[in-house]
Amino acid sequence: MWQGKPVQQPIPYSHKLHIGLGLQCKNCHTNPDPGEIMGIPAATVCMGCHQSVKTDSPHIQKLTTFAQQKRNIPWNRVYQIPSYVYFSHKLHIEAGGKCEDCHGPVKEREALWKEKDTSMGACMSCHMEKSANNDCNTWRIDPANLASLTAVLERIRHYGYQGYETGFRNLQVQFDNAAATRYILEKHNLEFLGCHIFLLEYDKDTAIAPADLIERVARGAAALGAKRLILSGASVRTTASLNRKAAALNAAGKLCKQHGLQLAYHNHDKEFLSGGEEMESMLRLTDANLLHVVMDAGHAWLARADVPAFFRRHAARIDGMHLRDFRNNDQVPLGEGINDLKPLAAAIREKQWSGWLINEEERLNDGRPGDAAVEPARRHVRKIFGV
Repeated sequence: MWQGKPVQQPIPYSHKLHIGLGLQCKNCHTNPDPGEIMGIPAATVCMGCHQSVKTDSPHIQKLTTFAQQKRNIPWNRVYQIPSYVYFSHKLHIEAGGKCEDCHGPVKEREALWKEKDTSMGACMSCHMEKSANNDCNTWRIDPANLASLTAVLERIRHYGYQGYETGFRNLQVQFDNAAATRYILEKHNLEFLGCHIFLLEYDKDTAIAPADLIERVARGAAALGAKRLILSGASVRTTASLNRKAAALNAAGKLCKQHGLQLAYHNHDKEFLSGGEEMESMLRLTDANLLHVVMDAGHAWLARADVPAFFRRHAARIDGMHLRDFRNNDQVPLGEGINDLKPLAAAIREKQWSGWLINEEERLNDGRPGDAAVEPARRHVRKIFGV
């Protein structure tokens, strides 16, 4: 449980008291279609009881004023997920999820505070515990079935893409059969541009994957023909932790060189908060030959970063750009959202850059848009970037 102070509200409300009187969550919190959000009752609903209950209370008199003026009570949020994350209460309820799984023991609380972790890592850990899917692939891939990956490679080639990046979990079972697997992969005539290590939790000292996992995946990915090992990591805030992270990335870069790989770092949104100072510092502290970047422009955009400006400063170290698009806080196929790729395309032409443009069409709601997203996205990449 997270420890914290109760969030101050315009009108005090005790879930413990009301549930003790016989109310249930669904009496106040409805789940209208399409089921993404749980509703908060209007003041007029509360007045169904409080027309005659505790009418002499100053708080109930304030509630009465809201109801009479038909104004919404300006409740202060206790939980807030990022705007780009799709979360359906309906899907989780239908799967057997309970309110307390994400919100803690609300029925025991006089006031509420954030007591449960709702980060991506926590959500994915919960999915693992409940055997729910955690994949973020455009198409569904079964790591135990190589044919499911090669079928995806065929779709990639069909749309005119020249390479692919995949998570290490999709291939780690093939590491002991590398020669035969590499032969199968290379028959698709696509460059294996990178094998990506993304974890729910990172080494607490280095903020990246543990050294033994990096060694194992680097060795296995190289044997399968990958060109890069791509690492994600945890965001860090102190100078000491940033120095440790940079040192670990330099060490991982040296290891990758020994296996014939280039190490590249894949950012998330937090590294680009506060003007991207964390990313800038990390690049200053690491060896440009040992560490390159596969930049997730989608995450950077969500952090309000100036992606073209960052690209111009670091084009020589950027091997690839993950491209995403968003509309109404949901990820949509490239070209169907609000992200304008033209300034980035102009920067690429200006720097005469020849790295990888990576069309990332994952969905955090366990959706697999597949061809429905990739086909229009591919057209948009050709239109904007000419490739």
